[in-house]
This record gives sequence, C-alpha cells and structure tokens, in this order.
Amino acid sequence: MQSPSLAPTYLKDPSPYLVDAAVEVDHLLQHLLLHGGLLCLYPKGRREPVVISAILELDNTQLYLDSSPDSTINQLLLRRGLIAVTQLRGVKHQFESELVASAEIDQRLALAIPRPRQMLRLQRRRSYRLALPLGAPILCTLSEMAVALPIADLSQDGLALVADAPLDLQLGQTLATASFALPDGSKIEAALRLQSVVEAPRKVGPPAIHYGFRMLSLSPAARRALQRYLVQLERQRLERER
Repeated sequence: MQSPSLAPTYLKDPSPYLVDAAVEVDHLLQHLLLHGGLLCLYPKGRREPVVISAILELDNTQLYLDSSPDSTINQLLLRRGLIAVTQLRGVKHQFESELVASAEIDQRLALAIPRPRQMLRLQRRRSYRLALPLGAPILCTLSEMAVALPIADLSQDGLALVADAPLDLQLGQTLATASFALPDGSKIEAALRLQSVVEAPRKVGPPAIHYGFRMLSLSPAARRALQRYLVQLERQRLERER
C-alpha cells in the first residue's frame, strides 16, 4: 500500500480541489484550533525544510501559527511565504500565504498570515495510512483474543494487523478492547471494528494475513499522540528521500 504524503502538492489547475465556501473554511480552521490539529509548514515552492506547527490563535483577519525553534527556517518562511499541510477528518488539506509576518502570542514567537479564505482538499480516503518501521514493530494487544500482533500500517483512525494464521473473526465484528504503545510511551486504547481481510505475499513462505480495523472511541489525547507520531514518521520518510 502506498503511503500518502504530508508534503505539499503543487497543481497546475487547483480549481477542482478548491474549498472556498466561507462557512466551510471557517469551520475547518476552527476545528484545527479547538482540537490542536498539527500542521506541516513549508517554504512556498519547496518541499523542505518542514516545520511541525499548530494554530495558536485565529481572529477575523489573521491566523497565528506556532513558529520553528530554528530562526533560520523562520526567516525563510518570512521571505518566501508558506504552505501549510494538515489532515482534517482523515482528508489531506492545504492552504498557503505569500504574506508571513513575525508576531507574539502569549510571549511565544508566532508566524502571522492573513486568515485563509480558501484551501485545497486533496485526498478522499478516510485517513493517512503510513507503513510502520519493520525493525522495531509495535504490537497491538487484543485482550478478548489474548493475542498481540504487529501493526503493519497506521492512520488517525485505523490500523492493519499482521497474522501468520487466520483469526476467528468476521467482517464487521467489534473487539471491545485493544491497546498498543507508541515509541514515545503514549498508550493508545480503542475498540476495533474489522473492516477488511487480505492476504499479503511474502518473499519466502506462505502469505501473511492483514486485518484492517477501524479504531473506535479514541480519546482526544490518543488522537493527538497518533497525529504527532504519524507526522514524525512522514518527516523521517521525507528525510530519507532527500
């Protein structure tokens, strides 16, 4: 499965993807602000460096973004303008501004841009699915089945588990308790609903079985932890591709 990118998308004709209804744009911005949604900031016209940011404040005319701890990167954004890429309800969104100014919010250095009046909606799938590193697998414990399985890929609201042999599960079945720990120690707990079962060929031996689940009843803290981890994974992937 190809992982969707958090890098900016540059289109010759962005019009089919534009969201410019004021009510919808404002609702999306408010959602990012209230839920602490993370954004990747890039200098306009470039795919690096990347700044992990969030909306600090929003008023009728301005949007204030958390700045980089690296002043050199901040100066680059001030000169070139910026592109912000994020995930909203499992869909990739992007907005940009040529005008970027320094500001201070609660004694915190910020980047101020004019309040966006439009943004791009670039992806229709429910959420980003990123393959996890194979060297240090994350195990998900299914309490009802007394089994722990490695996670093959992960998104904001779903995951795929790898099994060597079929599990006694039916499509649509819900497991009430599943848990796993992210590398930073954050514990994720959720109910899982089975959405798909597919065979995944291996170079040697019989195929593995991938069980695709949707995560239910995630807490806000768990969602934030997942998003931080997914952004970190994408950042590492971008660095490897340089």
